[in-house]
Order: sequence, then structure tokens, then C-alpha cells
Amino acid sequence: MIFERLREDQLYKDNTVEHMEEFATEGLRTLCISMNELDPDEYEEWNKKFYEASTSLDNRDEKVDAASELIEKVTKCKFNLIQIKSLIKSR
Repeated sequence: MIFERLREDQLYKDNTVEHMEEFATEGLRTLCISMNELDPDEYEEWNKKFYEASTSLDNRDEKVDAASELIEKVTKCKFNLIQIKSLIKSR
């Protein structure tokens, strides 16, 4: 899921995919850490939507999830993958 949101020129993407496949083969869970710099106006627009969702009395969880997804999909720049970590073996 994270790879569809990465920059096209992401460094070491092929190596990272290989490592993640190795982790999965070993039964390890992974955590991907990425970042994205937002334009202040873009952030303010999103933050209003997130605030409305987080203070909603109806379907709050769904609205917060939708707002969180929005910030990841609608931003003009793509994410930079910073790090991956293998966590624990899945059962």
C-alpha cells in the first residue's frame, strides 16, 4: 500500500521491495515510515476537515479514517520512504 504513494524517483525502492519480501517470507511484520511536506494552505484545508471529523458525534471513527486517508491521497507531493523495520513474526 505504501509503495503506490511514494515518489517516482524514490531511492532504493527496488532494494526495499526485496527486503520486505524477505521479511514476509520469514513471517515478519513490517512498519514503513515515510514523510511528506505539505503546503501550509493545503494543511489548513485538510486540518479543518480532520477537526470536523474528530469532533463529530455521528460516525466519528469512519469520518476520521476518511480524513486521514484524504491527506495521504490528495497531497500534491508524494511520500519519501525513510525507513522500514521488521517487527515480530506473525502467527
